[in-house]
Amino acid sequence: MRIPFTCLALLSLSAGIVIGQTPATSTADATTTQTGVTFKALLEQLDTEIAGDFGGKLSNDPNGRRVIVLATQFQSGIARGQYENSRNMLAELLDAMPTPQGKQIVIQLQQALPEEVKASKDALAAQVAALRDKAASICLAAKKESDLDPLFDEIEAMQIALGPGLDAREQEKLSATREFLVQWQKYLAQNSNGYEAAALAILRSIRDNPTSYPLMPLANIDSQIDLLAQSGPAERVEKVLSGLKTLDELPAAIEAIQSISHEDAQGLPTPGILNELERLESGAVALKSGDYAAALAATIIRPQDATKFVEYGLESGGPMPSGVAESAEYDRFPKDADSLEPEIANVIYSLRGQLLSAVLPAYIALQGNPRPMPGEDPSQYLIRLAGEAAARSDYGAVSQILSAYRVCAFDGAPPPWVDSAIAGCTTYFQGQKLEQAGSFAAAIVAYHRVLEQAPGRFNPVDLATARIAALRKDHSAEFDKAVNGLLEKAAPISPLGG
Repeated sequence: MRIPFTCLALLSLSAGIVIGQTPATSTADATTTQTGVTFKALLEQLDTEIAGDFGGKLSNDPNGRRVIVLATQFQSGIARGQYENSRNMLAELLDAMPTPQGKQIVIQLQQALPEEVKASKDALAAQVAALRDKAASICLAAKKESDLDPLFDEIEAMQIALGPGLDAREQEKLSATREFLVQWQKYLAQNSNGYEAAALAILRSIRDNPTSYPLMPLANIDSQIDLLAQSGPAERVEKVLSGLKTLDELPAAIEAIQSISHEDAQGLPTPGILNELERLESGAVALKSGDYAAALAATIIRPQDATKFVEYGLESGGPMPSGVAESAEYDRFPKDADSLEPEIANVIYSLRGQLLSAVLPAYIALQGNPRPMPGEDPSQYLIRLAGEAAARSDYGAVSQILSAYRVCAFDGAPPPWVDSAIAGCTTYFQGQKLEQAGSFAAAIVAYHRVLEQAPGRFNPVDLATARIAALRKDHSAEFDKAVNGLLEKAAPISPLGG
């Protein structure tokens, strides 16, 4: 008479395990060996083989009891997705199995085990992926933080049920999903309660600091940011500024920003930005009316505004001109010390450059009205013109050009070389005029003043020296008169140096 329970079944029941049971995610029914037998069928064959000897030698022999224990532990581990020791346990079971039929079953299980493990892990990974896709979809549709609460329960349940079978990567994906949901829930909590700025900050933080396994594509997060940004006054101002491309668009942009700032006192992205726009607009109006000095002045930071701004540090984009000191401040632009975004600063810088490029040719009024070359910024344009004027010895033009360069490139506070070059060029030009008028002594004095300036690319020290030598030769009496006059004006030097 057959006993209804095998030894294996009895041992399993005492341990709370049902023989042959696989987890819900198991693929044992589908995984087959090379002979076409499923992994589950092999487990059943192993059970049958061991049960056939119940009450016989397996139940009475120590090795037989070891076979039952090993088989029970192996099937329990497989059912729970614990594959770490399964290969070693099969090797021990093969060694302990007393019958040829049993050994053959164990060998088939060894051959089928890798594919069974892979299929099981793939099934678990698919469940994790499905949960993550579901979470991403719910996040995008959620309106309040409580909409995400069921997802936390599902993640916890999956970690408990599938945890032993999940590899490190899938476990990290579940943890990353939960981490993302925590941040998204914070965003929903702020947004649903009207704290749009805080909600936007959280979204941008999520965008810039993704988890190890991001839950959704970047484009989906950006779309949420765009939707939220449209409603905030500061973001609306930034949007107006980002669309501002030309001087002609200034009046409409200023009106739009004024409207926003009237609705919300915090509408402006930085104090003083509206004043900057209005000043540039006044410069554009002055340019059209022919008041070039006023137009150029509109590009300069007024002394009373200096405390509101700090150096922005935008360079001209080209190499430093030859002879310019390395410490020269090149193409400075104002930036609010607190919150002016680089993108906004670039908008103002571009408009300022447009105004300068339009007003400078008219302001310096050179013959032929030379214009900036393509891609040439105002500083590069002026330095090029100054070099061309110096090459033709037109130092009156050089002085005028460098005076404009002093204003637009350094906001009226240039490094020493600029003022020195302007003084040298201006004085040399005066000397040329005096020499042409026959006032040779006065011309020599003017040329002598050129020599008092520091040498530099634009300072005509060599030319002034040459003119003094020529006038000394051709007009010696006038030369002596000039020297005597210079000596009389020189301060007396005491023997003690006082």
